[in-house]
Formats: sequence, C-alpha cells, structure tokens
Amino acid sequence: MKKYTKNNRFNLFDLLRLIAATLVIYSHSYPLLGITPPDIVTRILPFTNGGTLGVWIFFIISGYLNTKSIKNNNAFAFLINRSLRIFPGLVVALLFSIFVIGPLCTNLPMSDYFINHKTWQYIHQNLFLSPNYILPGVFDGNRFKSVVNGSIWTLPTEALLYLTLPLIVKIFPDYQHTSARLIW
Repeated sequence: MKKYTKNNRFNLFDLLRLIAATLVIYSHSYPLLGITPPDIVTRILPFTNGGTLGVWIFFIISGYLNTKSIKNNNAFAFLINRSLRIFPGLVVALLFSIFVIGPLCTNLPMSDYFINHKTWQYIHQNLFLSPNYILPGVFDGNRFKSVVNGSIWTLPTEALLYLTLPLIVKIFPDYQHTSARLIW
C-alpha cells in the first residue's frame, strides 16, 4: 500500500470519480436505449437516481479541489490551469468526432460530409463553448437523432463556474479555506 505524504496524490478522489462516472454512464445508457432503468440508487434513495447522484459527487469533489486550487494559486494561474484541463481534451474529442466517428458513421458520401459547412461549424462552435451536437449525416437513425457528443453541454457551465470561483473566494475570503463553508 502506498504511504501518504504531502507531495503525493494518494487519496480516494480518483475512486470516487470512477464511481460517479460509472453511475452517470449507467443511468444514461437506459434512456439512450429507450428502456426504463432498474436503477438501484432510486430504490435506496427515492429522491434521486444514479446519474444525478454521480453528478452531485462530481460537483462536491470539484468544489473542494477547485477551491483548494484557487487558494494555492492566483486567479490568473487558476484560470490558465482550468483552461489547460478543458481545451486539450476538447480538441482531441472534436477532432476524433470529425475525422474518425464522422467518416465511419455518416450516411453522406465522404466528399459531401467534408465539404458540408455543418462539419466545420461543429468544431468552431464547440471550441467557443457553444454546444453543437450534430455532424451531417451522423447518427441520423439513433433515438436522439444526430447527437454525436451530448456531454459537451456541461462545458459552458463548467467554464462559467471556473470564472466565478475566483470572485466568490475574493468576496468571501474567510470561507476560502474550506469548500464546505462555501456550500453552506
């Protein structure tokens, strides 16, 4: 077992994130298939479901870690770090969607797919955090027609929260040493 020191990152946050991600994927898989989930979380906690619980777990962990990060950095460094967390992965996901998923799944001829303005609008809008879920001819027959990556809806909200957190910490400096006080 790895021994904990201040400089290593041995904690249970990664395990909690894995559990939360699994809950979200599990809960979303059933509506995507058009069937009612046998949601075990709802049986235990009738006021919620697995997907919502997973999102709550992410919010709590993110609130704690981001508050800790802003405490240890200035606002500019914090925002640069958050941008580096969002945009490299977003660029890879968008390029993968356009150049791998699109050509494999479009019902359009390849040349029509690549010259269609919606193909390039997809990358442009999403890079500016204005969610666009549609690539031309891709997933037209799915339950949620043409949606390539539905999870990008979270990015504008995430970016807005990253922009407001330094302001919140500035307005409430006595509360910055613990995210729990920001919540309560």
